[in-house]
Amino acid sequence: MSEHDSVSRKKEDENVMNKQEEEMKDAMQQLSLQKEEINPTISSTTTTNNSSPPPITEITQDYTLPSSSSSQDDFNTNLRPVTYLLDNTLNKFTRWLRILGIDAALETDEEEKERTGKSNMIIFDRCKSEKRTLITTSYKLLLRKDCPPGTYLIDPKNASKMEAALVELLLTHGIILQPRKFLTRCVVCNGHIIPVYDVEEKERIFKEHSAPDLIAQDFKVYACDGCGQGYWWCDRPNSSASRVKNQAANLFTKCLRGGVPIEGELNMFSFINVEEERKRG
Repeated sequence: MSEHDSVSRKKEDENVMNKQEEEMKDAMQQLSLQKEEINPTISSTTTTNNSSPPPITEITQDYTLPSSSSSQDDFNTNLRPVTYLLDNTLNKFTRWLRILGIDAALETDEEEKERTGKSNMIIFDRCKSEKRTLITTSYKLLLRKDCPPGTYLIDPKNASKMEAALVELLLTHGIILQPRKFLTRCVVCNGHIIPVYDVEEKERIFKEHSAPDLIAQDFKVYACDGCGQGYWWCDRPNSSASRVKNQAANLFTKCLRGGVPIEGELNMFSFINVEEERKRG
């Protein structure tokens, strides 16, 4: 390479370096201008240690909290109703729960034999699979490590204590009684009692209960959707329908006196003075 070429190459390198320096200066100057434009915006929206924070209304002005009543209604709607499974010794107590419209299953004779004779706790498995709360009179069941959580122990020695136990159970589990659901569960199998409109089905029910002469009368007839047990309403004081209604009314008044909450219309139990029964409690 000649001396002339070397000098020319050196000048070209210097020109390139000078150009890069000028571009760098321009870039730094432009960045500085952008920073000056940004800083005023930042300082106007931030607070110093000596200034108070912006009011909360500026943050939540476009947001409305749901009312407590609507939230509670939604919460109650989504709650799963409490359902029960009772050991075989609590047949009567089970009937009471069903009369009040509460889902209450009863341990079968076979399941009781498995439990007491072979320590085969089918009743525990049913509680888990059917998501039921166990009610028992056996404290020994509570001592078992596989006993379902929340098992409820009651003393069945006399009727008055059983009624008190019923009230305590409902209060403990936060059950709200609905009179419109009273007498809507079969006391035999826990199925739902539904109206019967078919004439032939009505005739079958009357014949099974040895009452064929009632076919011609205009009775409202019902049947269990589980076991098929038939029911019909009769106002005679000595009829089974009147007796079960009286029993429901008695349980209802005991619950009112004990402070059990209710909701909805009283329907066929409108003859009960709720406020008066509350005061008696």
